[in-house]
Amino acid sequence: MLERLRPYVVVLPERTPVNVNTASAEVLSAVIPNYSLSEANALLARRRNVPWDDIGKFQQEVGNRPLVADSASVHSDWFLVNSRIRLDRAALNALSLIKRQPGVIGGGVSVVWVRQN
Repeated sequence: MLERLRPYVVVLPERTPVNVNTASAEVLSAVIPNYSLSEANALLARRRNVPWDDIGKFQQEVGNRPLVADSASVHSDWFLVNSRIRLDRAALNALSLIKRQPGVIGGGVSVVWVRQN
C-alpha cells in the first residue's frame, strides 16, 4: 500500500490526519475502509461545490463506513510550498515543508525542510 501511495503522500514527523478537503481520490480511498477509487472521485466532485466544514458532515457523506479514529480532518497544519525564483536567466526551484503552530497568535509558522533543485 505504501508504494501505491508514495506519489500522493509525504511522511511527517508526527501522526497527522488527512485533510479531506485537499486529499486526492487515491488518498481518500486509502483512508476510508472499503472505499473504491471511483467512489472517492465522486466525493471530489461533490467537494468542488461545497467543501466540508465539519468532520461529522464528511462522515455522513461516506455513509456507514467508519473512519479510523483521528485519520481524517477538515483542516491542515502542514503544507508543501513550491517556489521558483528567477533572476535574469538563472532560476532556483525549491520545495519546502511548512508547519503551522496551532494556537500561536499571529500564525506561528516554521520551516521544517527545504529541498532545492
